[in-house]
Amino acid sequence: MFVKFLLVLFCFFSRSGATEEKGNSVAVNMPERVVIATMEFPPQTSMGILQKGFVNRVIEAAFEQAGIEVRFVFLPWARALEDTKNGKYHALSYGYFSVERLEHFLYSDKMTTDHLSLFARKDKAPNGWASLSELKHLRLGLTRGYVYNNDIKDLAENLANNVSIVNTDTQNLHMLVRNRVDIFPIEELAGLYLLQHSLAPEEAAKIKVLDPPVSEVSTYLLFPKAQEKQSQYLLNKFNEGLVEVKKLEMIKTYRELFIKTRLDDVDTSYDDTNQ
Repeated sequence: MFVKFLLVLFCFFSRSGATEEKGNSVAVNMPERVVIATMEFPPQTSMGILQKGFVNRVIEAAFEQAGIEVRFVFLPWARALEDTKNGKYHALSYGYFSVERLEHFLYSDKMTTDHLSLFARKDKAPNGWASLSELKHLRLGLTRGYVYNNDIKDLAENLANNVSIVNTDTQNLHMLVRNRVDIFPIEELAGLYLLQHSLAPEEAAKIKVLDPPVSEVSTYLLFPKAQEKQSQYLLNKFNEGLVEVKKLEMIKTYRELFIKTRLDDVDTSYDDTNQ
């Protein structure tokens, strides 16, 4: 077991040649080197974080099993989604399952699990909830371009005129602090990260996480059908590598290592409102 841990630790910190850049397109027909559009969604994906984030390291490790080099391009989510859909990039990191996207994307096997939780103002929301209908008197913040599950969609419909949509999760946190909204849904680990790095301590103290989480959501790597033959090839290679990553328990180990080290390895100067 100790030997397995050392192997995973070496894989995590080793440099496999993966690089990143902002906004450049990718040449086609390069299955030995993939360029993946990704976003600023720390700690899962981020230019300023160790190994470009936990989820991106899992993706890189899976492709390493097939001898395929990875380069990440960081873009605003909406642009990353659109450009990948049009075949400008080999894949998109990362997404939740959406029936609407099946027309344009192939989905990998499940990678990791995100926990969607509600972040709320302490002076406006209860400590927990049994039904989201209990929250229908509150003002809801949503982030543009995200796919929300049916529970959040139903809540938004019930709230009608009490829904605000902004471009980033950071903006939604500031909306909470400024008393412009009362609750907003975000992946819990990402939300806690933003509380630490995007708000002053006195501002973060105004916000709490409601229990229980709204849902657990599986994450996937998305491949564009615009380049379907190449995408299917890369999808197969990725899924094969992902099987090996799971066998070695790399995902669990990466997550634990990342949580322990991320606070010391983060470039906090990055501001996602500039995307």
